[in-house]
Amino acid sequence: MTGKILDGDFDDVLSFANVTVKNTNYGASTDFDGKYSINMEPGTYTVVYSFVGYSSKEITDVVIKAGEVTIVDVTLNASAAALDDIVITVTRRQNSEKAVLEVQKNSTVVLDGLSSETIKKAGSSSVASAVKAVPGVSVQDGKFVYVRGLGDRYTKTLLNGMEVPGLDPDKNALQLDIFPTGVLENLQVKKSSTADLTADFTGGIVDILTKDIPSSEEYSLSFSLGYNPDMHFNDDYLSYNGGDTDFLGFDDGTRDSPIAAGTNIPLLQQDGSLVRELTQRFNPELAAMREKSFMNFGFSFSGGNKYKFDSGNSLGFTASLAIKMILIFMKILLMDNF
Repeated sequence: MTGKILDGDFDDVLSFANVTVKNTNYGASTDFDGKYSINMEPGTYTVVYSFVGYSSKEITDVVIKAGEVTIVDVTLNASAAALDDIVITVTRRQNSEKAVLEVQKNSTVVLDGLSSETIKKAGSSSVASAVKAVPGVSVQDGKFVYVRGLGDRYTKTLLNGMEVPGLDPDKNALQLDIFPTGVLENLQVKKSSTADLTADFTGGIVDILTKDIPSSEEYSLSFSLGYNPDMHFNDDYLSYNGGDTDFLGFDDGTRDSPIAAGTNIPLLQQDGSLVRELTQRFNPELAAMREKSFMNFGFSFSGGNKYKFDSGNSLGFTASLAIKMILIFMKILLMDNF
C-alpha cells in the first residue's frame, strides 16, 4: 500500500505524519514529499493517519490484494482544539574550557577565565591558588588578589555577580582562600569597565560563579598533597602543644585563662601558698618545640541533591567542606642594637 498525505489547510504535503494499521505491527511515516509505503499481507485492514496538531483520520475496509499496489491518498486538517503549552527549560553548564572560551569570545570587556575542568587538572584546592593561573593576576599572602599589579584596594570580588563584603575591614578584596574549588563552576576576571559593573575598582573584578543545584544526587571527594624537600620531613620544624581542635582553626579551651576574672590575687608576701597555687595553673611550657614536619595536605568534599515533592515544588542544596594544612617557611632576622 502506498499513498500521499496532504495538509488541507496549506495545500501542501505533510512530512513525517504517522500511518498505522490497526491490530497489526504495520506502520510507516511519510517522507519529505509526504509519501509513504507499507508492505502488507493480502487482506482487509483499518488504517489510521495522524500528525501532531491535526485531526486523525481512520479509513476502514482497505483491501490489499496479492501482486497489486493499493493507493490511498489522505488529507489531514488542523485540529480545532488548542494544544497545551510545553515549556522546556535548559541550564547551560559553563564548567568546561570550551564554555569559558565561548564566554570570552562573546564578552564586551577584557576578560580571562578558568573553568572547573582546568582547575581540577591543576589540582588547586581553593580559588586563591587557582586564580594565579589567570594572566595578569597575582596573589598576595595566599588569599588577596592583585590584578595588573594593582593592590587589593583596586580589586573587587563578586559571587555569582553580587558584591560580597570582605572579611578584613581594611581591605576591599575578599579572601579567596575561603572558597573551595569543589563548588566552583568557573572563575572570570574582568579587567575593563562597563556600565553594568560597579565603579569602585580599577585593577579588575574577580567573579566567582558557583555550581547550580544538581538535578540528581551528586558527590565528589578530593585529596591533595604538597612536598618541599627544603622544609618537609625535617627535624627542626617549630611546633607547640595546642588544643585538639587547632587543626580546625579554633581553640577548644586550652588557651582560656586558668584564673577566673575578678579573682583577687594577693602579693607573694601576703599569701605565698595561694600565689604559688594560682601560678601553677598556667601551662609551664612557654617555648616552642622542635619536631619533624609533615607534608602539606588538603581534603575536600562537595555534594548536592534535589528533592521533589508531590505538590510540584522542589528543594535542592549544594555544599562543600574543605580542610587544608600548609607549612610556610619564614626567615627570621635577629638584630642587636649597640
